[in-house]
Amino acid sequence: LDEDLIDSALIVRERVGMIDTLLHAAVIVQVLPRLLQSGEKLLKRPSLGAGTDPDRKYDLETTHRVAEFKLSSWKGADGSRQRSLFADVVGLSLDPTERLRQVFVVGEIPIHFLMHSDRNAAKTLSRAALKLRTPEGLTDEMTVAQFTRAARVEVVDLRSFIPKLR
Repeated sequence: LDEDLIDSALIVRERVGMIDTLLHAAVIVQVLPRLLQSGEKLLKRPSLGAGTDPDRKYDLETTHRVAEFKLSSWKGADGSRQRSLFADVVGLSLDPTERLRQVFVVGEIPIHFLMHSDRNAAKTLSRAALKLRTPEGLTDEMTVAQFTRAARVEVVDLRSFIPKLR
């Protein structure tokens, strides 16, 4: 357990983080041409890095839609993934326009969570940013699934575009 090991471990940690960013960018770039409708224009450059960019509210913002991309692999015990995904759904619900609201995920588990979960929506947001904790239409009794439907957020499995995703 010497300094060379620490140096090597730091290099691996840096590279692994870059893999997430690369994957996020590659998926959006692959999906975008198949997603855009005739006449649909990008309003901002898509967020090609996983994470937050203060200049962008959404991973994708066009004349027709706002969208978030979540590429996490869900295993079953996914409390933090649930909170993060639902916070993105709430963020999409805050778009004041009539544009299509979409969240792109990988697999059935996150889809099932958003469309069928009876988890309390307000409690799921308890660790979210303050602006996300009290979205319009949220009641204390509302479930994640009820809010997702009420917010008109379409949940899309990215495997329909890229079957090799897992």
